[in-house]
Amino acid sequence: MPGELSIRAYEPRDYESARAVHVAALQASPAPYTPGGPADSEFDTAVEAAMRGDGQLLVGAVGGAIVALGGLVRRDRESGVVTALRVHPDHQGRGYGAAILGALEAGAQGRGYRLLFHYADARQTGGRRLFERRGWTMVDRASYGPDAEVVRYRKRV
Repeated sequence: MPGELSIRAYEPRDYESARAVHVAALQASPAPYTPGGPADSEFDTAVEAAMRGDGQLLVGAVGGAIVALGGLVRRDRESGVVTALRVHPDHQGRGYGAAILGALEAGAQGRGYRLLFHYADARQTGGRRLFERRGWTMVDRASYGPDAEVVRYRKRV
């Protein structure tokens, strides 16, 4: 894990800062961001699952400021979905996304999950490369309209 990044569980007091990172990362991505759209529901679902205790939302901070986050949401007894993995654009390329993803994978193992899934917009090539480097396998692609293609990944843990 990068030396300056501190990873911890999300707390309700983190909401505004974590949401700001979520929005900044999406606005800087190659996929168009629509406030209130599917990407925002990923973040909200991760927050709700963490608060209910049947999911995990991690935040990564540098110097006390949240710069990265990622969620794990229960799918069924033996699997989960990694969602809302975001790194603020000013902090990308430093290994923070990989550190959060690694911590989520370890958390999934601790919960007894055997299989993880992730859904990515096809235009998110940087994020998709991260998952592929960490041993995730592309399962399929699906189109949701003329400008929306989703790539589904999975990994055994």
